[in-house]
Amino acid sequence: MPYDIKYSDNPLLNEKYDTPLFLKKPSVYSYETNYDAKTGNFIITPKVGDITIGTPTIMSFEEYNKYRERSIISQNWKQTSKKTNSDEDFLSDFLNPKLNLGIKGMDKIFGTDEVTVTPHGSIDLSLGISYNNIQNYSLAKRVRRPTSFDYTRFH
Repeated sequence: MPYDIKYSDNPLLNEKYDTPLFLKKPSVYSYETNYDAKTGNFIITPKVGDITIGTPTIMSFEEYNKYRERSIISQNWKQTSKKTNSDEDFLSDFLNPKLNLGIKGMDKIFGTDEVTVTPHGSIDLSLGISYNNIQNYSLAKRVRRPTSFDYTRFH
């Protein structure tokens, strides 16, 4: 086969398949976790609805704790990023402030009594770098080839 496609249902691998080749997992796809008291291991089985699919993954108590910790942290980051993205963009509000003047009659003339400040402009940034290559092999390599920023060149 010219294209080696690697795929695993193992939840420990934590691989993401975000290419068009792999569709998103359906909402009925889940993992069922059972504890085996005889062996002291956790058995994680991939399921679609009530049907078992794939090979179960067996983990020790320590492995399962690490797996759960990573899962909880990942879910927390996803929820936090959703909250941040759903709110109005803080940077946009900070850079484009809206001023409410509160002057009577202004909204009748202009349609609103709110002024939006939209900054625009440009920044010219010049950086210089100084590099020397000294051919004295009795010196250490980092001493022979010093590189530094040169702030005095551009004024």
